[in-house]
Amino acid sequence: VEARRGRRRGLAMAGAGVGLTIVAVEAGVLPLHPLLPAQALQATSLAVLSGLTLLWAADGARDVAVASPEPSPPTLTDAETAVLERLRSAMEARVWVEEGLTIGTLAARLNTAEHRLRRVINQGLGARNFARFINEHRIAAAKALLCDPSAADQPIQKIAFDLGFGSPGPFNRAFRDITGQSPSEFRAAALRAPKSQ
Repeated sequence: VEARRGRRRGLAMAGAGVGLTIVAVEAGVLPLHPLLPAQALQATSLAVLSGLTLLWAADGARDVAVASPEPSPPTLTDAETAVLERLRSAMEARVWVEEGLTIGTLAARLNTAEHRLRRVINQGLGARNFARFINEHRIAAAKALLCDPSAADQPIQKIAFDLGFGSPGPFNRAFRDITGQSPSEFRAAALRAPKSQ
């Protein structure tokens, strides 16, 4: 802060000096070289002053950027931490394979309010939203099945139904959203890839 104040004083003094020089030349107090017109002096002075201003502003912005603290991750309350532990247990028990699972039904199963569960999922686990959170678990399981040569004859539609999707359309969209590929493209690439020894 002190360094920025010093630069401000220097800039103000430079500006005052340029302004006084221009006024003195125009009033005839300060002689001007005959080959240097007054407009050129004004333009040069203003360019110097503008350059100083830009340097000062850039230096101040750098100071502010360096001084700004890193945002701290949101902290969960004790109640939210308890919900997080129950949620992790439910996810390990594969609650996410239930077709039609909503945040309301999951909140009721975890004995908590829907808004609290939403905060735990968003803030505690960093998920964008409930649907994305559930789909990430489902798609991770789908990827494991699609990579497995012993499940190569299993239809993709059956995998989608077994993992809680009500129809192939939402499964395909969620899979592409998370992996960037369709399930069939992913399977073909995974089964073609050489196996590490």
